[in-house]
Amino acid sequence: MVGCTQRESSASVFSEEHIRNIDSICSDAIANHKYVDVVFKGIGLIGNQIFIQGMPVDNGWETLRTDVTQELESHGERPISYPDKSPIHMNIIRITDASSEKLEILRELIDQLRDIEIGTVRFLTIELVITDFVVSKKNMASLKEYSLENAD
Repeated sequence: MVGCTQRESSASVFSEEHIRNIDSICSDAIANHKYVDVVFKGIGLIGNQIFIQGMPVDNGWETLRTDVTQELESHGERPISYPDKSPIHMNIIRITDASSEKLEILRELIDQLRDIEIGTVRFLTIELVITDFVVSKKNMASLKEYSLENAD
C-alpha cells in the first residue's frame, strides 16, 4: 500500500523505537478507514513482472494511501510515494530469465488475458511488514496487522 520508509540495505537499520513510531503513525492514519473493495480484472506484463490490475470501487484506497503517506511525512518520514494514489496492482510473478525472446512469447500470451475477469477482493486488513523489494519469504517479517472492519 505504502512504503513507510525508503529502501534500506538491511532490516537491521530500523531501531525498535523507529518501528514503534511508524506503527503509531500508521495506526493513527488507518484508524478511521473502513475496508476497501477492489475489482481485479486483467493480467499484464511490465518489465519482468506479471501483475493483476485492480480497480477500486470507490476512492477508499486512494484516500487511505494519501492519509498514511501524509501522516508519515508530517512526522519526518520519507515514504515511497507516487503522486497518483489510486492505482492498485498485485504482482504475481517475477521472471528471472527476462531475455527478450522469452519475454516476447510471454507477452503474446499475457496480451490475451488483458480483459479476463478475476473477481472482487475486500481488503479488511493492512499489514506492517519489513521486507525486501521482492517480498521474499526469508526477508519478510510481519510486525502488526491493522483492521479496517470496525471503522466508519
